[in-house]
Amino acid sequence: SGQTILVNTGTQEDIGELKEFLKSQNINRIDHLILTLPTYENMGGAADLVDTMKVDKIYMPLVSLDNVMVENFFGVLMNKNQKLTQINKGDTIEVGRARIDILNVLNSETTNKTDASISFVLTLDEKSFLFTGDLEKNKQKEIRWPDVDVLKLGNSGKDQYVSEEIIRSAKPEYVIGANYNGKIDRNVENLINLVNTETSSNMEILKSTSKDIILLKCNGEEITVFQMPYPKKN
Repeated sequence: SGQTILVNTGTQEDIGELKEFLKSQNINRIDHLILTLPTYENMGGAADLVDTMKVDKIYMPLVSLDNVMVENFFGVLMNKNQKLTQINKGDTIEVGRARIDILNVLNSETTNKTDASISFVLTLDEKSFLFTGDLEKNKQKEIRWPDVDVLKLGNSGKDQYVSEEIIRSAKPEYVIGANYNGKIDRNVENLINLVNTETSSNMEILKSTSKDIILLKCNGEEITVFQMPYPKKN
């Protein structure tokens, strides 16, 4: 419906390539920016993005992480007279034909900062996409995960961010792992293969690299998978 949702920005070093990719997709504004956890890997480029692009609503967990990156980000928000939009577990965000259902977020202090991470399901008509954010295994065990079509693994598909519960509950058609070398954790890959064998499932692992992007196009009834070169910053 002409709206754009961006989940995280990557590091400051990555922001040039991200903006080139958005440009290649004819995206010149972000309607919903979801920063799953205020870490450098997730939002190191957020200050630059918000400063140079039109961004409407911004969501992030309200946990304190004192560092220069967060200070710079809030400095840009102050200069642009922009505020965060607070969300809570159980909230729904309507985005045209799609909706976002928030499965996890903490807006208070916690011993393990990753427990505060935003995790959500994006649903477009008959198809659904699960983003786990930075939730680790122990926290994932507390959540009732829905059956989805696509699962985006947290933190490059590292073992500590992928529980057996989420693989068995979500039963996705596609599992996406992002890593510069095109690999996900061997334990995670073995787990997916085991569940495939035990349940006669056919979960397909898609891996992006430093050179290639996994691009999914969905019309609400079917999903088409593409792989394209990552646009390089000028």
